[in-house]
Amino acid sequence: MNQSLNQEQLNQIIAEVQTVQLRQEAELDHQQVREILQDLNLPPELLDEALIQIRRKQALQVQERRHKLQGFPLL
Repeated sequence: MNQSLNQEQLNQIIAEVQTVQLRQEAELDHQQVREILQDLNLPPELLDEALIQIRRKQALQVQERRHKLQGFPLL
């Protein structure tokens, strides 16, 4: 990819790379979360189930927002 960039594009790239870097630094990997759970005397083997439940709740919230915007009640 040998593409020339102007100053505005360069600034946008720098800002985006900084955003991605900050997001990555704020995220914990699976092993780190397991260790935190152990430190809190919580069973780390339940991590995957907890993640599934969180994703289900998030999906339900998205669905509820869509239905609210469309004016449909959620059954």
